Amino acid sequence: MEPREKRQQAVRDAKIEVILKGAWEAFSKLGYHQTRLEDIAQAAGFSKTALYYYYENKEEIFMDLVIREGGRVFESVKDRVSAADSTFDAIEQYARGVLAVFGEHFNLMMGMMDFEAGIPPNPAQFHKQKDKMVLMKETVQSFEALTTEVIRKGRERGEVTVELDDVIVSEYINSILRGIMFRWCKNTKVDDVESEINQFKTFLQPLLKSDSSNRNT
Repeated sequence: MEPREKRQQAVRDAKIEVILKGAWEAFSKLGYHQTRLEDIAQAAGFSKTALYYYYENKEEIFMDLVIREGGRVFESVKDRVSAADSTFDAIEQYARGVLAVFGEHFNLMMGMMDFEAGIPPNPAQFHKQKDKMVLMKETVQSFEALTTEVIRKGRERGEVTVELDDVIVSEYINSILRGIMFRWCKNTKVDDVESEINQFKTFLQPLLKSDSSNRNT
């Protein structure tokens, strides 16, 4: 890439970052369904016309926001897992990281769906963005691959006792966490993370061996 093209790309990336920050504010404040492009443009300090140079609709903006945040969350969670002393600790840190970040993003997630009315975003609008759908799917798969690898290594060390395929165990772990997050959304509030983690650990103890499984945190 030529120097001029690099400068242009850097400017574009910087402006997209500003747009995504504005979108975060708008979606969190107004909710996904009520947010218009005008709201995002105003929050970002853009005119609606200028915004069209970068995005055609709010679905595309939202998907970029999810992809960006998903990547950041994954790196944070991966660091937590890498620093763990055992399989049990690794899964605990994984769950703690996922639930903590979801709590921080709770207003944004609540804005995605009107749970009382049961109105989800229109999937047809998202599926038009095929390239971004692929990236979103890859982000989800990266979390699943991380937990699967933790289980695989734990089994090699003799710390995993359950006689199920590693992928299945990983799917169960992530399904439980998704269930907790859905319950929070349904109840429109984030429950105590430490309480959730302790219950999660109680469920894990028969499946995983670890001296640290007796710790409260």
